[in-house]
Amino acid sequence: MTGWFEIAVVYAASSAAYFILRFYPIWPRRFEGCDAYNILLCAETLRCRRHLPIRLPDIFILEEREQWYPPGFLILCALIPEGWVKKNYWMVNHLIDLGHITILFVVAAVMGRSWLGGCVVMLYAMLPSLIQEYANLNTRPLGVLLLSAFLLSAQLGWSHPAWIATAALLGAALLYSHKLSSQQLWFTLPVLALATGEWGWLLWLPGIYLFSFLIWPHGFKRILQGHRAIVSFWHRYWPLLGAHMVRQSSVYGDGKTRTDYYAVDGWPGLIRFTKNTLHQNYFVVPVLVAALVNPPSKALGIFLLAWIGSVYVWATLIHVIRQLRGIGLAGQYIKFAHMPTFLYVVAFGREFHLWIWVVVLLSVILSVRQYYLVSRNLRTLLAAQSGRISAELESILDRLSWEKGARVMCLPVHLCDLVAYLSRVPTYWGTHSHCFDKKLAEFFPVLRRRIGEYAKEDHLTHLLLDTTYASPEELHLVERNMIERQGNYSLYRF
Repeated sequence: MTGWFEIAVVYAASSAAYFILRFYPIWPRRFEGCDAYNILLCAETLRCRRHLPIRLPDIFILEEREQWYPPGFLILCALIPEGWVKKNYWMVNHLIDLGHITILFVVAAVMGRSWLGGCVVMLYAMLPSLIQEYANLNTRPLGVLLLSAFLLSAQLGWSHPAWIATAALLGAALLYSHKLSSQQLWFTLPVLALATGEWGWLLWLPGIYLFSFLIWPHGFKRILQGHRAIVSFWHRYWPLLGAHMVRQSSVYGDGKTRTDYYAVDGWPGLIRFTKNTLHQNYFVVPVLVAALVNPPSKALGIFLLAWIGSVYVWATLIHVIRQLRGIGLAGQYIKFAHMPTFLYVVAFGREFHLWIWVVVLLSVILSVRQYYLVSRNLRTLLAAQSGRISAELESILDRLSWEKGARVMCLPVHLCDLVAYLSRVPTYWGTHSHCFDKKLAEFFPVLRRRIGEYAKEDHLTHLLLDTTYASPEELHLVERNMIERQGNYSLYRF
């Protein structure tokens, strides 16, 4: 009883510290985001209709009403009581991510190292990349949780075949929940086969896809079509990923602004990518050093190192090989290596030399420093992304809702989901459904025509502009067409 009581106390204390460490940086800006409002809208619709695929109201002008992004996370949000999730949606990512690191704590407790597991839970909570990426409601933490749970279950399946069924279910859930996470399997499974000599790893990928097809044939085909459309779109337009829609536009551009992700490319870009990758998880350094000094002979050690290596090599290839950039930002893949990194420390830490533990301590110090810097930045409201709910924006949306037959364009576009969700006014946006086509490309990632031309062709009536993103002068807007201004937000009539 003493052992179980000690484990419960350590887990409760480390979980409390986890929430404090995660919520402190995001507290002033927790009610913001873009994906959050589309997810809330999808969950609301699913609760009402109780049917897949989700068919949204006709409020996104540039897409079909049927939603063909993997629906797993949307189903999860629909199962949460509506009142609670509307008020506390900013907590959901971190609750799921606690479930993810709890897997590691359970492994540590089974090994009799619950105190070390509790320390890892707190260190994991401070990882700056996760705090920033999970600051707003999105599908990513569920994808990471399912990827880790699948790989660990599949590994257990080699010695305990009963785990194979669990792994199959988790693999299908992964495919139906998150695009980027399922893409990581394309590289990790072949690497595991090479590293472990267990060629059955290669069977998992076709097995997951076949099993997922048998569960929901129509949905499976539509999700793959949507997946292919997204990858094809970004394969063509990756040089403009993150570009300023106005200042990098061929119509309105100033010829000097570069906010796109690959503005710094070549060797300088690779150096920047390497630094950012290191900042995401310093603990990979002592793990790799320990593995080089004392190569693991146990199957678990080889499995974990192959998992870690597959993530870092895959991310590097995506950054370096331009033909691969369409499958997502390379830096977003690094989080898939956090679990095996910390599991290696827990499982093999007793075999580390003293000087390797010194490197671990240095990693702890650097992580605390980085946590402080990121927290300070996130708690500065000036650093908050546009799209944060505010009294000024709500006032503008109230006025917009009075306008009969309104159809609105928003700049920047990460206002669109918020505007559509709160006002239910048809909004000039898409990207949630199978809509990555030429029409979207004329508007996004950069404006390729004057805004009046979009308005004329698609019968738009209003423009909602955040003037911190672009000035009315840059867009050649006429003062007399402005019908309301609140703070940084201006509402124009076309």
